[in-house]
Amino acid sequence: MKIITVAFMILAFTACNKNNGVDEFIDSDTTIIGKWSEYENYISPGTAWYWQSSNNIVVQVNSDLSYASNNDNYFWGRNGKIENLTDSTFVLKSPVFASAVNCNYKLKDGVLEVWYPCIEGCGSRFKRKPNTN
Repeated sequence: MKIITVAFMILAFTACNKNNGVDEFIDSDTTIIGKWSEYENYISPGTAWYWQSSNNIVVQVNSDLSYASNNDNYFWGRNGKIENLTDSTFVLKSPVFASAVNCNYKLKDGVLEVWYPCIEGCGSRFKRKPNTN
């Protein structure tokens, strides 16, 4: 009987976890859901391509794949939606563009690298911001 009581108490404490694993999922290295800070962007000013430091743009990707950024002039726009997410591509729908934009991405070791369609090759590198809730 004591074993059953102890097992029940462990189960009860585990089930009563405040966030039910949501924070662990959001902070995972396997999802783009969460808060991201762009730290580099890939540009070509008419010569060789290179990565340059960026202006601390923050993008929050929500669980419904809507997003919001902290900058109206950012490539993604102030807000929008990510659709057709696979393990390497997504469609970016933003009021900034007349139509949806197909993007390639790679997520590894807490770094999100996104490539946008353009003549020179355009990209962003983001670091995951810690969940502060």
